[in-house]
Amino acid sequence: MKKTLVISSVLCALFMPCAYSQSKDWSGAFYDFGVGQQNASLNDSGGASKGFYASNGTAYSASVSDSHYLTAQMGWGYNFAINDRLLVGLGLDIAPFMPKAMTFNVRSAASKSMPFSVKNAYDSYASLGYAIGSSDLGYAKLGISTTNFNQVLGNDHGVLIGLGYKHMVSKDWFGLGEFNYTKYQNLNDGDAGYVTGNSNNVIVGMGFKF
Repeated sequence: MKKTLVISSVLCALFMPCAYSQSKDWSGAFYDFGVGQQNASLNDSGGASKGFYASNGTAYSASVSDSHYLTAQMGWGYNFAINDRLLVGLGLDIAPFMPKAMTFNVRSAASKSMPFSVKNAYDSYASLGYAIGSSDLGYAKLGISTTNFNQVLGNDHGVLIGLGYKHMVSKDWFGLGEFNYTKYQNLNDGDAGYVTGNSNNVIVGMGFKF
C-alpha cells in the first residue's frame, strides 16, 4: 500500500507540473505586431434630405464602395491560466495605419461623392484560449471595436469576434495568424440616412511573451 502511494506521488510530481505548464507557457503579458488585408463594406439607407446632400425634401440614396487594402496592427494583452489547457485573456489591438480611402457615393439631384478613410481602429477584447501541447495556442476573441471614419460620420462602435492561432518559435517569441470580424452599429450619415456595415481582416505577425 505504501509502495503504491509512493509511486502515485512520484508520478504526480513528474507529470502534473508538465501538464499544467502547457497553459502556463502562454500565461502572462504579451505584445504582438502583424500585417494583413482589411476588407470593409458600408451601406446607407438614404432618405428625404435635410439639406446636407441635396435640397430639403429631395430623396437621395448613398453607397460606399467595398474597400480592400493593406493594414497593420499592434496589440498588448495578458493571459491567465485557469487549468492545464485553458486560458482567459484581456487585450487591446490598435490599427492606426489604414491609408486607403473609401468613396461615399451619393445619388441625388446634385450627385456628389465624399472620400474618407477607415482609420484608428481600437479593439478591446476578452479571449478564451486552448493550449495544444507546449508550443501551440488556439483562441477566440469577443470584444468592442471603435473606428473613426471621417469628420461627417465620426466614430462608430461595433461588436468584434475573432479566431487566432499562435505557435511558439522560441522561449519568448511566437508567430500568429488571426481572422477578425466587426459588425458596426447604425451611424448617422450627416443627413437623414443611417450607415450600417462590417469589416474583417486577416493578420499574420510575430509576438513576444514577457
